[in-house]
Amino acid sequence: MGKSLQGDSRRVARELSALIKTLAARIGSALEHDLASNEQERSHPGLVSHFTRFSTASGLDSIQGYADELAQAAFFHFLAALVNGGQPTRARFLPGLESMLAALYEDPAVQAELATYSIDQFSDEFHEAFLKLHAPGTKKKRGIFYTPAAAARFMVRGVDELLKTCFGIPSGLLNDHVKIVDPACGTGAFLIETCKALVSTGQESSAKRRVLDGVEGHDIMLSSLVFCEMQLARMLAAAGLRLHGDEALNLRQLNSLTQDPANELAANEGALVIVGNPPYAVSSANKNEFIAGLMADYKAGLKERNIQPLSDDYIKFMRAAQWSMEQARQGIVAFVTNNAYIYKMIYRRMRESLMATFDDIYIINLHGNVNIGEKTPAGDPDGSIFNIRVGTCIVFMVKSGSKKEHQVHYHELFGTKDEKLGFLDHATLPSIPFEQVTPAPPAFFFIKKDMHQEAEYEKHPSIKDIFQYFTIGVKTHRDDFIVELNRSKLESKVKAIAGDDPVENIKERYRLNDSTQAISGFRARIRAEGIQDSCFITYLYRPFDQRVLYFSPSIITRHRLRVMKHMFHQDNIALVTTRLLSTADFCHCMVSRDVGDIGLLSSRTSESAYFFPLYLYNGKDGKGSNIKPGFMSRLASRYPGVRFTPEMILGYVYAMLHAPWYRRRYAEMLKSDFPRIPLARDAVTFEKVATAGEALVSLHLSWPGPPAATRVAGHDGERVERFVHDATRNRVIINDSHEIAGISPSAWTFKIGNYAVLQKWLRGRKGTMLSREDESTFIRIARVLDETMDIARAIEAEFPRDPGEGTP
Repeated sequence: MGKSLQGDSRRVARELSALIKTLAARIGSALEHDLASNEQERSHPGLVSHFTRFSTASGLDSIQGYADELAQAAFFHFLAALVNGGQPTRARFLPGLESMLAALYEDPAVQAELATYSIDQFSDEFHEAFLKLHAPGTKKKRGIFYTPAAAARFMVRGVDELLKTCFGIPSGLLNDHVKIVDPACGTGAFLIETCKALVSTGQESSAKRRVLDGVEGHDIMLSSLVFCEMQLARMLAAAGLRLHGDEALNLRQLNSLTQDPANELAANEGALVIVGNPPYAVSSANKNEFIAGLMADYKAGLKERNIQPLSDDYIKFMRAAQWSMEQARQGIVAFVTNNAYIYKMIYRRMRESLMATFDDIYIINLHGNVNIGEKTPAGDPDGSIFNIRVGTCIVFMVKSGSKKEHQVHYHELFGTKDEKLGFLDHATLPSIPFEQVTPAPPAFFFIKKDMHQEAEYEKHPSIKDIFQYFTIGVKTHRDDFIVELNRSKLESKVKAIAGDDPVENIKERYRLNDSTQAISGFRARIRAEGIQDSCFITYLYRPFDQRVLYFSPSIITRHRLRVMKHMFHQDNIALVTTRLLSTADFCHCMVSRDVGDIGLLSSRTSESAYFFPLYLYNGKDGKGSNIKPGFMSRLASRYPGVRFTPEMILGYVYAMLHAPWYRRRYAEMLKSDFPRIPLARDAVTFEKVATAGEALVSLHLSWPGPPAATRVAGHDGERVERFVHDATRNRVIINDSHEIAGISPSAWTFKIGNYAVLQKWLRGRKGTMLSREDESTFIRIARVLDETMDIARAIEAEFPRDPGEGTP
C-alpha cells in the first residue's frame, strides 16, 4: 500500500530525512577515506572523480554537501528504477559510482524504506516540504521555490501562442526548429508542462521526437535532476510514451550561468525558447568571471552604494538569457521571478538594456508582496502564488527582429492565491487586456506610473542640492551585540564580552548571531582599546526610540564617521529621509540630534535612512552651515530682504515633506530619488511655512508638554506581553492587568517610514518591563504624533496646493 504522503507528509519527510542523513554519513566517510588513499586503495572507484566533477559543476566543494546531494539522488534513483524497471546500481547522473550505489542499495534500511513508497506519491509539493525540513539552508541559499503547475502551464501555453503569432510558426512548440530550455529546471515543472503540451497535440511520434530532441533541462543539483527525470518518465509513461534502449531525456548537470552553456544556447539556429523559474537569492552562490562580466552592463553608471540586489540569482539568469538571445537569431524568454526589477530604481540600467534587446516585453505583475503589506484595490490582503514574501511577476520577452519599435505591455493581477492561479490556469495571452507602457529615461519603469507632475517636480531643488554633506545611517551588523535599551544593560554586555567567560557562553547568553570567531575578534579589539566611557552614545534607532550604542569604529561595520562625527555635538540637528521607496506612500522623514541607524525609517534595505546635518564642526574653527552656498544665493535672489538661517531652511524643508498635498501630488516621483522641495511664490509664504516647520522640528526633538494621560490599573514595572489598541476607549492593552490611556486611533496607526511608530516602539520592548518613565515617554510620543497631524494640516492650509509652473 505504501506510506501516504498526503495525510502526514511532515512525518514521512522526517523519516526520509533521517535515512538520507544516514546514507550521507556513509558516503562522506567513504569519500574522506578515498581522498586520503591512493587509487589502488580506494574503496569505491569513481567516487573521487565524481566529487571533483560535481564540485566543478555546482560550485559546492564541501564533502558534507556532496554526500547529502548524492544520498538524495541515490534514493530517488532507486525508487524510480524499481518502478521503471531500470538498474538501481546504474544512474546516468552518477557515472562510475556502481560500487557506491550497490553498497547503499543493499542497506537494509534503504530496502525497508523503498518497500513502503509508491512513486506516484512523490510530487514537487512533497519534495519542497522535504527539502525545507531536511536542508533549509540549501533551499534558502540556492533560492529554490517551486512553481505551481497552473503558472508553468500558462507560461508554456503563452510561449506556444507567441511562436505562432510573432514568428509565424503555425505548429508552435511542435516545430522541429524550436528549442526549449529550462536553465534551472529543478524538479521539472516547466519541462513537464512542455512535454504535456507536446503530447496533447495527438501526434505521438512527433511529440516523442520533440521531447527527446527539442526539450532540455539544466540544473546544478544532482538530487533535483534525478527527481526531475523520475517525474518526467512517469508523466510520459502515463501518456503511453515509454523510453526504450538508449533513449534518454535531455537533462544535464551544469551551471547555466557559465560560458559554455550560454554559448551552446546562443548557437541555436532556430527559434530559442528559454523558460523557467530561476532561483531567487540575493547573496548569490553563483559567481564566475563570465556572468560577472555580463552583469557589469546592468550596473554601469549607477551611483547607489548598495547594488547587491543586482547580484540576485534571478537577475543573473535573466542577464544570461538575454545574452543568449543577443547572439541568437530569434527567440523568447519566459520567466516567473521576483517583480522588483520592473519598478525599483536600482534596476533602471537592466530595464534599459532589456528594452534594447527585445522587440516586445509582456509583463503580468502578480504582486503579492507580503513585506510591504500589499493590498488589492478593494483593500484586502493580496495573495502570492508562491510561499514567499516578495512580489512576483511573469515576463515574456520576445526577439523577432521584425519590429523597429520596442514595446512593453503590462497587466497586473490582484486577489487571493487561488484566484490568481485560477486566472493563470484558463487565460491565454491574446485574451489578457495588456496596457502599453512607455519606459522613459532615466528610470525606464516597466509599470504604469502617474508621472503627470514629473516635469514640474524636476524643476524643484533636490535635498542634495540644498545640503553639502550627507550620509547613510550607521550599520552595525550586530545590533544584538552593541545596541541596548539602556546603558547599564549595554555596559554589562560589553564587560562580559571583554571578560574571561568562554566565547560560546557569551554567544548563547546574549543570543548573538555572530560566529564565535567573530566574537573572539571583538573581544580582542575591545581589550586592546579598553572599554571607553565616550563610546556609549545615545542612538536614534527607530522613530522616537532612543537607545544606547557602543560606538567603536573597530567593531561597527559601517560607522559613517566622516559625516556622523558632526552628530556628536548635541546642538546639531540632522534631517533624516530616504532616497528610494518600495512602500506605497512617502512618510519617510524625521529630525535627529543623535547618531542614527540605517534602519531608522524602514527595515527595507531600499529605504535606508540618510542623514543631512545642519552644521559641520571643524575643531577650533567652530561650526559652519552645511547648507550649500549656491542654494543660499538662490533663496536670497528669490526672496530679497529675508534673513535666512540654517534652522529656517530646515524648517521650510521639513514642513514641505510633511505637507499632505506634497505627498499626494508627487507620490510617484518620491519613490525614485531624494525628495525635491518646491519653493514658495513669495517671501511671506516661505516664512510662514518655515515657522510652522520649525515648530514641527522643535516638537520632534524635544517632545514638550506634560503627559497626555495617566496610567490606569496595574503598578510600576509592567511587562509588555502584547499590544492591542482599544479604539472605543483610546487605550493600549499591554498585558492582562495593565492599559495605557489617552492613545488616539490616529496616533496608534501613525506611520513614519514603514513603521507604525507606537506599535514599533512597543514591539521593540516586548518581553521587557516598562517603568513609569518608559510609560510616560510612550504617552509623550503619542501626543507628539497627534500634534504632528495638526501641524501638517496647518501647513497645507498655509501653502498653495498648486505651485504653478514650478520653481524657476
